[in-house]
Parts: sequence; C-alpha cells; structure tokens
Amino acid sequence: MSKFFDKESLIDCMFALNKKAKVDNKSYRIWYKINANTRISVKTSVGDSEYQSIYDSIGQGQNAAALVSSMNIGCAMEDTFGNMPSSKIGNIPLNTVIFQDDIGKFNDTVEDARIGAELIDNTLKRKLLSVNYDKSKYLLFGTTKQKKAMEKKISKTPIKMGDTSLSATSSEKYLGDMISDKGCAQSITETIEERTEKLISKAEEIIQIADHPLMGSVGNALPAFKLFEAMIIPALLHNCESWIGITDKHYEKLQKFQDNFIRKVLHLHKSTPKAILQWDIGMMPMKWRIIQKKLLFIRKVMHEKSITSLIKRVIYQEIFNIFLLSGVILS
Repeated sequence: MSKFFDKESLIDCMFALNKKAKVDNKSYRIWYKINANTRISVKTSVGDSEYQSIYDSIGQGQNAAALVSSMNIGCAMEDTFGNMPSSKIGNIPLNTVIFQDDIGKFNDTVEDARIGAELIDNTLKRKLLSVNYDKSKYLLFGTTKQKKAMEKKISKTPIKMGDTSLSATSSEKYLGDMISDKGCAQSITETIEERTEKLISKAEEIIQIADHPLMGSVGNALPAFKLFEAMIIPALLHNCESWIGITDKHYEKLQKFQDNFIRKVLHLHKSTPKAILQWDIGMMPMKWRIIQKKLLFIRKVMHEKSITSLIKRVIYQEIFNIFLLSGVILS
C-alpha cells in the first residue's frame, strides 16, 4: 500500500514535535492517537482497494499533517545546513527555502549547488522520505558568458542527487509562479501567459452562466462580474506581491484579459472605448489591483513584531540602499 503515497515516519515526526516544536504533553498524545495505526484505502482505476493498516506513518490529507510534515522537513534542513549560507540578497545571507515539501536552494557557485544537492538527498533519506528525482532540477542565472562557463563545469562533473544526475531547465513552476532563467521580467511574462491560458475556459464558463435565461431575474451581468472577482482575480494575481520588475506590458496584458471579459459579458464591440468600460462597470484596473496588493503586503510585513523576518530585513536593506545612493545620511 505504501507505494501509492508518500510515507513520512510518525516516530520521526513525534520526535520533532517534542524536541523542536516543544508541544505540550496533551497535544503530543492526541497527535499520536490520531495517526497511530492509520487505516487507508486507495482509489484505483478499477475501484477502491481494501482497507489496510499503515504503521509508523502520519495520516494523509489532514491539514495538521501538512503543518507537521513541513515543520519536520524544515527542522531537518536547518540541522543540515545550519549557519552555512550559500547566497545573499545584498548583505543578507540566504540558504534553503522550504514550503511544505518543496525545497529550493540558492547557490552562488556550481560547487555549492553540487554539495547542497547531496546534503538535501542525504537528509531526506535519513528521514525515510522518497525523493522525486524527475522533478528535481536546477536553473542557471547570469549573463550568457557566465551560463556557458557553468554549463561547461556541470558537463564535466554533473550535479547529482544520489545516483541521479539532475537536468537543467530554462523555466520551472515553483509555488504557483513560473521562474525563468532569463530574469524577473520574463518570469512574470511566463506566469501571466500560463495563468491566462488556463483561466480562459473558466471565464467562458462564467459568461455562459450569465447568458442563461434563468439569470435574467438577478441581472445577467451582475453575477458574472461577482464570479470574475471571486474566481478569476485570485487565481490570476496570486503572489503578485512578489512580482519584481513588472512592466507596463505586463499591466497591459492583464488589463486586456479583463477588458475582453467585460466586452463578452455585455456583448460590446471591440471599438468600445476602454474608458467607458472602466467608468460604467467600476472594476478596478489591473495595475491598481497589483499596486494595492503590494502595499497591503508591505504594511503587513512592517507591522510584524519579529525582527528576524527575512522579508522585513530585505525591505529595510533596500530602503537603506536607496538613502545611501541618494546621499542621505541616516542617524
């Protein structure tokens, strides 16, 4: 049964809960009772399998399981790398970033990447976790000359995880955003293109619902715009707070997607002035939406009490650099 899903040792998680998270005794006992001797059934192409008991494994599909798993892997990476930063944002050291079971490591040199891949592989094996080598890849950033130099080094001595040589990629999806080796602007471009392509069908479905005769009693256009705000906008602008290097072309592409939706809902001609669309419908322009999200995100970060927050430290450093470049002396 274990081949159908990723197992994570319950005993290992209990150790991390006790020594790292330092949970109270009552929570510790409840967590063990919930996950001990878990009975599972697997859905297959020919129906559901029989129930089987899985020993020494946390339950699958629980919200708490995702949190404990993330904590367990995160603490393991912290123990492995400790205070060994392999890159920097300005003067702030960076090492491994983790979100649940997604691990990313920043490196300034090919040798650092090679060592990091081996350490991550060994750490996950010690945790009795399987590594998806097919999805484990690396991206090279820099000028064309720098990339060629790194490719030459890697061709002689490949970056490996276990016995598997990692393959290079020019673009990779990570936590919902596309990351391109051509830089921030291209990453945003690919993210927008990938999302708009997927959301076109969902937007068309909303338009068809709005055009149904039964929707006439509530005002055909009103539900469509509400559904657009509730379903399309969150998916389209997810994580836009981190879009550094966004340009007017990106804003125009997003705005065009919104304007086309409005025209289709109201059955307007392409020659209808954009200003009238914004004035009559009252939908916030895409540029304003993104700026608002960025400002709210900055406000949230700056109100954090923690002084060790990585994002907060980076923001303070950027502010300091701006004043430094402008010749302002801080006291």
